[in-house]
Amino acid sequence: MDPTTILDAFGELIFQSDLEGVKSKFERCKKNVAPEDNPKSVVISRSDICTQASVLSLFSVLLNLIYTFRWGLVQTPVFNCLLLSILIQPRRRRQAMEVARWLIDAGVPVDGTDLAGKQPLRIR
Repeated sequence: MDPTTILDAFGELIFQSDLEGVKSKFERCKKNVAPEDNPKSVVISRSDICTQASVLSLFSVLLNLIYTFRWGLVQTPVFNCLLLSILIQPRRRRQAMEVARWLIDAGVPVDGTDLAGKQPLRIR
């Protein structure tokens, strides 16, 4: 995986283990609700992490959107991206684990697999 060529803005935040950046992007997306225009919809786009979705399920939609993101030829999911980040940048291990913990605590499913069927986390 060549992070300089395949990652979008959100993928770069994940790969760089930028917890504050990930949180900030997530919060900005949650605030994209425009009640005066359409109280039942919210704007979400891959480039912004921010499709039309019910405001009631906004949080769930954002979590599932993060879960469905894939990068590169082997369609690397979010937790695999964090694992690759640790392998390529071992000094950022603690920060990558903090991002992973925040995503897990927020409710992002951890069972994503790449095209080879590989999962970075074992669920017991």
